[in-house]
Amino acid sequence: MRRRQSLKIEGGPDNKETPMIEWYWNQVGGTLCTEFPIAERRNLDAVILPDGKYKQVNSGELERYLTDVPFDKRKVIVVQAKANRLGTPLMGQTLFSAMLIKRCYNPSLVRPVALCKEDNSTLRPLLEFAASKVGMGMEVEKVPQSFQERKWNRSPGTSMISWYWNKAKDKGKLFENFHAVDKTDTDNPQIIRTLVLSDEPKEWIRWKDIPTSNHNAIYKSLRNRDVTIVHAEPKFKHIGMSVMGETLFSAMFIKRCYKSRPIRSVALCKKDDPHLSQLLKDVGKKVGINVEVKVVPQ
Repeated sequence: MRRRQSLKIEGGPDNKETPMIEWYWNQVGGTLCTEFPIAERRNLDAVILPDGKYKQVNSGELERYLTDVPFDKRKVIVVQAKANRLGTPLMGQTLFSAMLIKRCYNPSLVRPVALCKEDNSTLRPLLEFAASKVGMGMEVEKVPQSFQERKWNRSPGTSMISWYWNKAKDKGKLFENFHAVDKTDTDNPQIIRTLVLSDEPKEWIRWKDIPTSNHNAIYKSLRNRDVTIVHAEPKFKHIGMSVMGETLFSAMFIKRCYKSRPIRSVALCKKDDPHLSQLLKDVGKKVGINVEVKVVPQ
């Protein structure tokens, strides 16, 4: 049996994903690299070399370790974790992290793994489909329920969305925090930060103000309609993989559930990252989603 080792991942003792990564590492073995720097301002939760020695490489040792043991032509496991149900932010982090590793290091095999406390049978096929379109597999691994759950509440970035809506030519009817029904868990809908029907009169509507009796009529109205969805990244200066996941997979969800026309999906950020936004656009094109990245003035 492998000896359990304690990790120290940036974020401190309250980081609820740390023990999840430790648990997974002890299942697969190999060399663990935590807070792996993949590009400027980017750290992945963890990278594992399954054919390496059973050890942890910390940030101080990483540069020398990569010189001695290059990633080129090696098998690599890319691990991203969220201590709650599988959602679009984790899906984006896992997919785009793996794509960055593949592009930067040219390993022989990239194995992306999303760690979560609960699977989502509605969203997971979308993740697997997108991964297949870029030539890789995808794994979703459930960790034991004993791990402490994290409440994942992202800021909606209302001021950024308001700027975009006032600048857009096709303003239309905007639904704030649109609740898309997830048939696998009707108590926890997929929240689309902003959904716009451009062929409707201009109006800003908060979903919580709509009577429940009107919801089904709105859902039916999405069929064969032009739909724009908008997500914002207000927390960080540059576009992040979490909002990229929301932008891509929320649009795929709406398209699949409501049979909408080709959907335009917009990611708002304070500063673009050309490498990441190009990955987002590449995947969007492969799965039939028109993706845009817009920079909001600071």
